[in-house]
Amino acid sequence: MKDLIFVRFMVKDNNDMDKDDFVGAYCASLGSLEMGYRHLPLYDEQLDQILFAGLFVHLSIEDL
Repeated sequence: MKDLIFVRFMVKDNNDMDKDDFVGAYCASLGSLEMGYRHLPLYDEQLDQILFAGLFVHLSIEDL
């Protein structure tokens, strides 16, 4: 069931001058993500990997 659920991490530039600009994103199925600390690469709007950009996250899943 976890392979049918997708998680999207999105980074936006939040400033007061104009609208929030898209910086990058990462999308994966919940079943493919390993738990613990992970480095996730960021991709631009054309799905090209942004060099030297990523997110450092801690992933954990708890059943309800």
